[in-house]
Amino acid sequence: MLKSLYHGFVPDLQTRETIWFARRAILSRSRRERRGWSAQFWASLGKPQKLVRTGSRRLLVDLRDLVVAKELWSSGEWEPSETAFFERVLRPGMTFVDAGANLGYFTTLASGLVGSSGLVLAIEPEPLNFALLEKNIALNRCTNVRSINAALGDSAGTARLHLSPTNFGDHRLASESVSRDAVEVRVDRLDSVLESMAVGSVDCMKIDVQGYEMHVLDGMPRLLAAGIQYLVMEYWPQGLRNAGSNGDDLLRALQTHGYTASILLEGGVLQPISYDGIGSLASLQAGDDAFVNLVFSRADKASS
Repeated sequence: MLKSLYHGFVPDLQTRETIWFARRAILSRSRRERRGWSAQFWASLGKPQKLVRTGSRRLLVDLRDLVVAKELWSSGEWEPSETAFFERVLRPGMTFVDAGANLGYFTTLASGLVGSSGLVLAIEPEPLNFALLEKNIALNRCTNVRSINAALGDSAGTARLHLSPTNFGDHRLASESVSRDAVEVRVDRLDSVLESMAVGSVDCMKIDVQGYEMHVLDGMPRLLAAGIQYLVMEYWPQGLRNAGSNGDDLLRALQTHGYTASILLEGGVLQPISYDGIGSLASLQAGDDAFVNLVFSRADKASS
């Protein structure tokens, strides 16, 4: 097949890559593998934005993103444990904050779960992700969502967001990412955002900010003290250190405000764990990229 395609001309590198991706997609035995190679095929043609279906929702993804977008394109799923957890705990009338909303997978999921009487705040700093987020909010008719094009931090201002060319969920404010291309983004404190929008309380919050979690917590002391029923985050000690903080300070801040910790397991199940036990988790011993998904909760905020 390749010989016939090459006959009579010498393809450039980009054309050879496109042919290679097409060939691998055609020869793949599983649907998942076939969709994975076809993602790279469409991206190589300069047509990376495609619609995917996940559950009852449709999402516009950019297939140059080889992580979130590629997984949604390949399987129609993303973070099944977190998805199952939110489907279990979010109910009509709740307020949900999606910090690091990316293209809006969890934003649109939460929108349907909290219903017209609830509210979702979707916060995303990166321009391309934010454009996809807004399109997906409109595509799924999420009238209970307010989107904010900013990063969250401990003070208002601007900062350099260092971009990953292949993982659109791995853009970082952390200063260790100086070798990447960067864009300047607005930064705000979550307490200030909530005050400006007259939002008095938050029931559930997801923080996915690639190591900047401690800075986000430092910008929401009033909310932390008031209490959030569920706070879901990726606990990544090396990422926290890259951003100038550390895991001990983050855990101490949450413990001080009365939050208990649990590991988020398959199926959205919570396994309680002591704060002392978090540092000894096997999943955190694998190296600099080791992380674990944790849920912090306040018993006094639990619904009856």
